[in-house]
Amino acid sequence: MSEEKSNNNNKNNNNENIVRNMYNKIKQFFNNKMWNTLFGLHYTTLHYILICLGVFIMLFENDPYHLIILLIVITLDAAANIFTHDCPLTMLEQKYLHKSLTKDRKKMLKKSKIVYKCNHIYESQLEVLINVWSMTAAKIFFILSIRCFQKYIVKT
Repeated sequence: MSEEKSNNNNKNNNNENIVRNMYNKIKQFFNNKMWNTLFGLHYTTLHYILICLGVFIMLFENDPYHLIILLIVITLDAAANIFTHDCPLTMLEQKYLHKSLTKDRKKMLKKSKIVYKCNHIYESQLEVLINVWSMTAAKIFFILSIRCFQKYIVKT
């Protein structure tokens, strides 16, 4: 019976060694810089997707409920910015790529002679989020006003 246990343990150890050996070979093949670049590109792509879908919904959606969901997402992003003093995705981009969309945007604005008085990225991100939130809320109010106008004034 103890011989069976030792055989089973040897098989398990060999399997673990095979997995560990494969991992070490793969790790040698991919260097740390490549992984950082892949992770950074993943977070940058995710950031672009969220921004583009948010803009698409804001521009082309006319259902107030969908726009309210967008307001909630923007509010959660603003809250994350306030709690961490930076956008979480921007922090991850900075960690892995040593650059971010926000820094690139700030450099572009600086080249265009649009300069913020403060040197913090936090305030400019909040300003953008507040502007987008305000535009979305204004669109909701505008859609509801038109519906109210059509419902009560035009039909009577």
